[in-house]
Amino acid sequence: MLVFCFKRSAGAALLFGALLLLILVAGFFYLGPFLTLLLFFAAELAATYTVRKIILQEFSKLSQPLFLRCDPEPYILAHEKLLRRLSSKSKLYNAARSNLAVGFYSAGETEKGIALSKKILEDPRVKRDPSLLPVVYMNLCTMLLVAGRPEEAEPMFQSAYEFIFHTPAQSPLGRKLRSQMNLLELRRRVLTHQSQRCEESLTANLQRASSLYERVQIQYLLFLCYQQQGETGPMLSCLRYVAEKGNHLEIARQAQAILNDFSSEG
Repeated sequence: MLVFCFKRSAGAALLFGALLLLILVAGFFYLGPFLTLLLFFAAELAATYTVRKIILQEFSKLSQPLFLRCDPEPYILAHEKLLRRLSSKSKLYNAARSNLAVGFYSAGETEKGIALSKKILEDPRVKRDPSLLPVVYMNLCTMLLVAGRPEEAEPMFQSAYEFIFHTPAQSPLGRKLRSQMNLLELRRRVLTHQSQRCEESLTANLQRASSLYERVQIQYLLFLCYQQQGETGPMLSCLRYVAEKGNHLEIARQAQAILNDFSSEG
């Protein structure tokens, strides 16, 4: 069961189970059947809500190594461990697989990330998840662009765009997806060598970035912009940021290698 995949949710489930049992045993004796059943169902609803909230919090914590410290290895290991415990019917199953694909990509194993993302899209259940499907499309688009396969990336971009276009713009999900789509459009332009006038928009996204991982990714895109335009000073500044802050990301290794080449040439 999903509830036993995380320690806190398992502990909460056992605690609430004991509480519900106590309500049944003591309630029938002191309150009578009607009030006992009423109290039992109210407590059960509260327990279900609380346990689900804890599960989502614990699932979110698995992303901290990557998004807060730019360290893909523990992020990958945590999601692989979770997937060994999860049923394929779990609502978190494809979300965990999608996260794992991002981990592979971030560690430089882009083809593994592409293959896993394509498997997710083959699962009919993901088609019914409005919060996950466009994210998978966007992630796969990014990986295909990085792999130098823009022809394959374009249908993923269009699929994500069409899905997001039909999501209410003022909803929390709609605002989040539109922000991610905006960044993907900039990434698409930069990686297909159409980076003219992208710097201002990328800088605005950099100021709104919610994690170190996102800031490093945007700085790398800025590096590519400046490289394409032959602006050596800003290019090196972006490279240094990526190399210093990117920790164990593949793009940090790439940035350091380029900096080393510049140093040897100098």
